[in-house]
Amino acid sequence: MANDKDFKVGTSIKPKRYLEALGTVVSTSGSVDTLDLSTGSVFNRTPTASKEIRISNPAASGTVSQATLLLNGATTVVPYDLANAAYDDISLNVGTQGLNPMGVELADNGTKLYSLSAANQTVFQYTLTTAWDLSTASYASISHDVGGTSSEPESLRFKSDGSKFYVTDKNEHEVNEYSLSTDYNLHTASHSTAFSVSSQGSEPSGLAFKTDGSKMYVAFASGTDSIAEYDLSTDWDLSTASYNQNSTVINTTPNTSGIMFSDDGTRLYTSCRFDTDAINEYSLSTAWNISSLSYVRSFLVGTQEGDPSDLFVKPDGTKLYVVGYATDKVYQYSLSSSSDYTTTYHSSIKFSGGTAPTAPANGETDLITLETADGGTTYFASHAIDGAS
Repeated sequence: MANDKDFKVGTSIKPKRYLEALGTVVSTSGSVDTLDLSTGSVFNRTPTASKEIRISNPAASGTVSQATLLLNGATTVVPYDLANAAYDDISLNVGTQGLNPMGVELADNGTKLYSLSAANQTVFQYTLTTAWDLSTASYASISHDVGGTSSEPESLRFKSDGSKFYVTDKNEHEVNEYSLSTDYNLHTASHSTAFSVSSQGSEPSGLAFKTDGSKMYVAFASGTDSIAEYDLSTDWDLSTASYNQNSTVINTTPNTSGIMFSDDGTRLYTSCRFDTDAINEYSLSTAWNISSLSYVRSFLVGTQEGDPSDLFVKPDGTKLYVVGYATDKVYQYSLSSSSDYTTTYHSSIKFSGGTAPTAPANGETDLITLETADGGTTYFASHAIDGAS
């Protein structure tokens, strides 16, 4: 049987170069990763999920079969994780351009940000030199006055390609649609449609759309604190909108001011003013169906902003942005957690000392040698290199 000393790396060979010469990297997923000895004897693995290592097709009993496993450390990122949300200590002051911001939105590539000022009745445009990083944001000297069509603007949302944006009007109880002849450029915006939501509630505040534009959702801050769901027979076209249903589950957190869904429609996030200073998370047992809402948890942002008026979630679920009516700032939070993938070994694989090694950390590689002479009933394994980088 091969042992540790057979695999010591000499001073003339660097571990990383030695490892890179052994096999082609394969990313693996699923609960089991089988090393098929009929295909070779060197296996270079980078897991994309926690898994168990197994071995198949060794030589017949009486003939020695050997294998080398290069196991690369990898990390899993859990997106949309409000339970582990944390302030990035980054904010953007939008009050210089417009006071009392009630809406915030970012372009799908994260290089532009938009703030809706209730006091100025204007949408302001900002540029981010590093995508999704508010510390690199600056005013682009571009704005659009919505006061002529939205007398009391409350929330702001863009079509996914930047060719339209939408503003709720608290006073007129409607949602206004604006077209942009140049995507994401407010200089090219013009009003196109107004859609009344007065039959479903008063004081429309939060606004959200299904990712394909086939549904619209409006939160009402007054009365029932409900969310209404609308169908759009033509995607993103408010002139084709019709009421579908209403949910009052939102009552668990009053004074709803902003709403936004995860990209798959299975989670809803809301901002709540005055009473709770919170961002709230709901799960949807049926994606995009608000009748299936159930409350999950809250994340308090009062240390940064006592009056959170709207929120935006990065499409991959790793960042959260909250705009504050009181401080006139947009705050940036991390909305994900991470952990290393775990690796276990089939019971036929026996390590010297009786204990299998833990999986390598992200960015490191372990080298495992394996040998059997009984047709695979038992494989003797050795942890030859631990954590090469």
